[in-house]
Amino acid sequence: MAHKTTVWRCHCWALVRTLLPSTLLVVVLWSAGEANALPYGAADIELDEANDAVSLTACYVEDLRNIREHSQNPLVIQINHCYLQELPNAIFIRFTDLKVLEICDSRVNNLQDFALNGLRNIESLNLSRNNLTTIKSWSDHDLDTLQVLDLRRNLIRSIDELSFQRYPGLVKLSLAVNFITTVPDGTFKSVANLKNLNLGKNLLTTIEEGTLRGLNKLTHVAFHHNRIRTIHPFAFVGNGHLKVLQLQGNQLGSFEPDLFGNLPRLTFLNVSSNELETVGNLSFKNSGDLRVLDLSYNRIGLLEDNSFKGLYDLEALNVSHNQLATVSKYVLKDCANLRDLDLSGNRLDYVGLKLSSATPRLVRLNLSRNAIGEIERDVFEDLPKLHTLDLAHNQLTDDAFLWSLMNLSVLNMSQNGFRKINASLLESLTLAELYDNPWDCRFLVQELAHHSSSVIYGKNYLVEDTGRILTATGIECTDERGKHRDIVVVEPPAKPSPDEMEFQRYKFFHEGHVDTRPIQDNFDTKSTVIWLMSGAIAVFGAFKLIQLLLRHSEHQSEKWRLAQHVSSDEDHEAARHYSTVGSPASPTSPNSATSGGFNFFLTVPHQGGMRQYSPTIK
Repeated sequence: MAHKTTVWRCHCWALVRTLLPSTLLVVVLWSAGEANALPYGAADIELDEANDAVSLTACYVEDLRNIREHSQNPLVIQINHCYLQELPNAIFIRFTDLKVLEICDSRVNNLQDFALNGLRNIESLNLSRNNLTTIKSWSDHDLDTLQVLDLRRNLIRSIDELSFQRYPGLVKLSLAVNFITTVPDGTFKSVANLKNLNLGKNLLTTIEEGTLRGLNKLTHVAFHHNRIRTIHPFAFVGNGHLKVLQLQGNQLGSFEPDLFGNLPRLTFLNVSSNELETVGNLSFKNSGDLRVLDLSYNRIGLLEDNSFKGLYDLEALNVSHNQLATVSKYVLKDCANLRDLDLSGNRLDYVGLKLSSATPRLVRLNLSRNAIGEIERDVFEDLPKLHTLDLAHNQLTDDAFLWSLMNLSVLNMSQNGFRKINASLLESLTLAELYDNPWDCRFLVQELAHHSSSVIYGKNYLVEDTGRILTATGIECTDERGKHRDIVVVEPPAKPSPDEMEFQRYKFFHEGHVDTRPIQDNFDTKSTVIWLMSGAIAVFGAFKLIQLLLRHSEHQSEKWRLAQHVSSDEDHEAARHYSTVGSPASPTSPNSATSGGFNFFLTVPHQGGMRQYSPTIK
């Protein structure tokens, strides 16, 4: 029995040892699975109680299921930069009052068939900047209240009549920046209320007759930056309410004269950056409401006399950067309300058209970057409202046409061929730019000496101190010997106004230049004692020095007196000795001549205690 028990225990232990690695492997795999599981609860959530809105970033699908923990029934949900990939069915079914739903930049590549179920009050749906490839209704019921649908910047390649059947109230639809190649006939018949359609930046090659069929209320449509080469003559039949049409950035070589004949309410037309070579007669005969027409960056070499016939309300015309060599004086005869005309970047070499006769309300005229060498003297005579004139980058040398521009405010004649100019005609201008002309040096010096600040002859020619003269570019000119010179003007800085001076004073005292804090006495007791002791020592030293000097002076005086006393005693002794040894004769005359010289004796009577002095001269 004991042996059987031992054997059973051995078998159990062997079984445990066999199962243990498997168990550890399961635990390790489970832990790894937990580590790689989608995180939940780390989303950034912001609440806007004033607008009853919820914003989520860095979120996952599970975070969407728990929005009600933060707001029971919001009106706006904004989801940005999340990791959703696929939205499951009925994910928003509890948000019955939701009006705006935005899911952008969240890597969404699919919505399940009924992902939008329950959104019966939705008005705006934004799914832009995701990876959607198809468009569905994503609901088992109509979203009658939906008015705005934004599907920009996705991967949508095709659309059809089933794509929008659940959105009968749609007013604005954006499909821009996708990969749509065709729009089948009847695609938009279920969205008859659509007013704004954006199909820009796709891969469309043509606009067919039925592309916009059924969109009778359409007012804005954009086909810009596609690959459109042709437009069917009846492409816009039935779109009589269209006001804005954008066709720029395509490959159109021409369009039929009656193409826009069915668009009587058209106010804005952009056909720039195409391959148009001409604008035929009567192309806009029925577009009387057109306000802005842009034909720039094409290959137009000719404008017919009636190319713009019927454009009675046209206000802005841009025909820049084409290949126009001449412009007929009859081209603008119907454009009496024109205010902006841009003919820059063409090949014009002469301006002789009577603009004033047809465009009396012209305000801005751009004729820059042509080859204009001559302008008739009275070409601008009847343009009383002309405010801005740009003639830069031409070949003008004569300024006779300036006399008629009495009401002009801004003039640009840079990079022409002017050597001299009548500067008096420019004094009334707000700004006159005259850069890079081959000026005569003598004229330029005279003008720069007293020129108006509104007339600019060049760049970087004014300096405030002589130290910057060598670094200034200056204005290039040619002297009488044909040599090129650079003119630099040294102009002292203007005297600042009282307000500016006050500001500079404030700035100086409050930006660290001056320490306005009160002065603090940092001397302590120890420093005070040291200074007092130093002063006392200095005073004592000075006193001792004076005392030493006085003693030395007294000592010198005593030595001098002693020397005087000794000398007096010796003289007295000598006199006494002489009186004893010499002749005893009585006193004689004071003068007694001898052969060896003469002696002079002075007898001084004795007085009590007085010393006797007997000077002798031999």
